[in-house]
Amino acid sequence: MYFGSELYGLESYIEHHGDGSNMYRTDEFGQPHTLRPGDVLATGLEIARFPFDAGNGGVGLRMDDSSERVVAARIPLQFLCDRPITLPAGLQVGNILETGCVVLSKPSRITEESEYFKRNRHEVQLNLTGGFNGHSIEVPEDLAIAILPELYPPEASSVIGKFTIENVFKMTAAARRNLPKLKVLGLEL
Repeated sequence: MYFGSELYGLESYIEHHGDGSNMYRTDEFGQPHTLRPGDVLATGLEIARFPFDAGNGGVGLRMDDSSERVVAARIPLQFLCDRPITLPAGLQVGNILETGCVVLSKPSRITEESEYFKRNRHEVQLNLTGGFNGHSIEVPEDLAIAILPELYPPEASSVIGKFTIENVFKMTAAARRNLPKLKVLGLEL
């Protein structure tokens, strides 16, 4: 997997979107590969070592309690700050991640009966915007996800709002069926 080397903000995130760099970081959240030893996540876990490539688009995180987590490179993880915490199981349809991904369906806990179950992992399955049909991603249940304060649809006048709406409209109508319809130029989409 390719990882970028320079951290960047929103404008560069949009510019680099889809190239695999995933280096978007602010004072309140960061994509997994931007995490550094000493960073404290919103749930109190502290990063002990630099992230590692965990295969299949995953980033491995080693915590100060000797545990490890694997997170998709594009998921924004919230740092310890004054913002409310949202764990993966608490996400709602229409929540917008700080990276512009939108939650398309209700999250579900992965159990031993699931084909996605991995031994010694406690994960929640998320269905997020991306591509034509969305992506199903497993996320550790104890890591807070950084989300925007509003539900979908976002304000089209903001940079992240416009970016989010454009990505939603790249998807098929069936994939976005749970999201509110928008009126654009008099047409309901």
